[in-house]
Amino acid sequence: MPSPLGFEHGESTIALAVWLDRYSEQTPGVQALDNATMILDWRNEPQLDLVLRVLPECSGRTRNEGLYVAGAPELIVEVSRSTRFVDLGSKRDENERAGVQEYVVRSVDPDEILWFALEGGRYITLSPGQDGYYHARVFPGLWLDPVALLSGDRAAIRSALDFGVQTPEHATFVAKLAGSRETPIQ
Repeated sequence: MPSPLGFEHGESTIALAVWLDRYSEQTPGVQALDNATMILDWRNEPQLDLVLRVLPECSGRTRNEGLYVAGAPELIVEVSRSTRFVDLGSKRDENERAGVQEYVVRSVDPDEILWFALEGGRYITLSPGQDGYYHARVFPGLWLDPVALLSGDRAAIRSALDFGVQTPEHATFVAKLAGSRETPIQ
């Protein structure tokens, strides 16, 4: 039986799911997943809160295996309260070992965002940029306003993302994904 989840978890997950979904809508070749089981490796099949991945046909790191996604996705997001010890302990270590490039934990108690990026095979902690936003390394234009997320200001979350997807880096990334898309077999 999974741990019971409170309204804080549900509300935070919705805000983050909308953020990732909005990004995937504006970034063809990218897919947002909610509450999906991932086959990270031979010993880890976690059910994750949220995932953002480059599709396999666009040179993504994951592959489809039946009804599941296998391999290390580019980005995992977890909402954490009762699972904080696990999310920032063994789950973080498993994601690092599997090669998940970015891992975000939205902690509910205490209220904080922890953003990790894989560098040299180890996670480093990222901080917001000078503009106050987190900027994903793997997904150009995926910007997150941490103050807006922690205060529940969904309009400001969307606004930060809208700024990000209007950047030349995002346009270049979209073009790269389109250029790497495999031609479907007729």
